Amino acid sequence: MVAADGSLYFHQGDGTLVLAEINPKEYVEHGRFSVPHVGKEPAWTTPVVTGGRMYVRDLDKLLCYDVRQDRSRPFAPGPGAPAHPATATVPVTTAATTRPNARDAVFVPTPHDVADRMLALAGVKKDDIVYDLGSGDGRILIAAAKTYGCHAVGYEVDPQLVRESREEIDRQQLGSLVTVEPADLFTADLSKASVVTLYVGRDVNRRLVPQLEKLKRGSRIVSNSFEIEGYAPDKTLDVKSSEDDTVHTLYLWVAPLKKKP
Repeated sequence: MVAADGSLYFHQGDGTLVLAEINPKEYVEHGRFSVPHVGKEPAWTTPVVTGGRMYVRDLDKLLCYDVRQDRSRPFAPGPGAPAHPATATVPVTTAATTRPNARDAVFVPTPHDVADRMLALAGVKKDDIVYDLGSGDGRILIAAAKTYGCHAVGYEVDPQLVRESREEIDRQQLGSLVTVEPADLFTADLSKASVVTLYVGRDVNRRLVPQLEKLKRGSRIVSNSFEIEGYAPDKTLDVKSSEDDTVHTLYLWVAPLKKKP
């Protein structure tokens, strides 16, 4: 959600936009509508409200809505707007050249029951080493260690999440099995992994392909909700979570990755 002009704007996972009051006493909703949704992958992006416009991105689709109370007046310029916007040029940064960091990474936790099904789909055993890329609060790592007794390694870019997950691992006395490291996902060493779990989005999945292609033969990759574009999964499974009442599609690949025909 985002707060702007005394209101809360919610962008829900199914693409629904909701307008509500900022009200500490009760929830007061003023309206909702559904934006054109790209597909069954969840929408994650926070809306941006500036200059009387609301910008909403859903994967590679960008939408703009007029949210002014008085539409008879001209739009206000956005922050830092040039004097002659018609002649302004905006530098474009493509996804291929950007790198995630703690400021632009968004932690969306995998429901616990979905995490359990991801590990089961991968056929995790005690002698496996599970790597979770973008490990968040460490829940998948903890589930792997507690359920299967295997070693698990998490890579996470947000230092606060690294601290919180380490504290929870220590609290559950799993330090001998589970470690979490602050690391860039695109340079992390996956050579020891026999299972890799993902919930990082379609674009990041695509950019991880060079590392995933180096996994040992027979290693398993499981992704929550997002495919690896251009590569055929060995199995898919739809799981309805009792935590968020949402159907999550799980994808399993067995190394080496096989390109779609």
